[in-house]
Amino acid sequence: MFDDLKKVDEIIKRTNCGYEEAREALLKSEGDLLGAIIDVERKKSTEEKLKAKSEDVIDEIKKAIVDANAAKLVVKKGDETLINIPVSAGIIGAVLAPLFSVAGITAAMVSNYEFDVYTKDGKQINLNNKLEESLSKIDKSISKIKDELNMKKK
Repeated sequence: MFDDLKKVDEIIKRTNCGYEEAREALLKSEGDLLGAIIDVERKKSTEEKLKAKSEDVIDEIKKAIVDANAAKLVVKKGDETLINIPVSAGIIGAVLAPLFSVAGITAAMVSNYEFDVYTKDGKQINLNNKLEESLSKIDKSISKIKDELNMKKK
């Protein structure tokens, strides 16, 4: 028991993870310290890659809004308008980032929300196709990362 605690402490020291993650990795590696450290590092690497890809998607969507010379963003579910806000550079960063997180986009798409941008000349642009393309890119990235991890395990 005390030996396991020392191993968990060593995993934490070397990977900067928490006790729960260190313990799970040690159990998964059947007590092999090096195997547990490698497992935690792989997991962190995967999370970092996904976060970077998610940020790329959010930047793409923000760029689409800016490129459209948008005047306002409207989010609807059916006939009900949930969000109707003017769009500016500050708004895009502060208000839309949580909305356009990968989890937010996924939940909104599954729940049949409509994302529309209205340009200054009144033209309506639906962002749902752009969002679906972005989610597809993330799915492909996740598959690629999983394949890479499986290749490293072999």
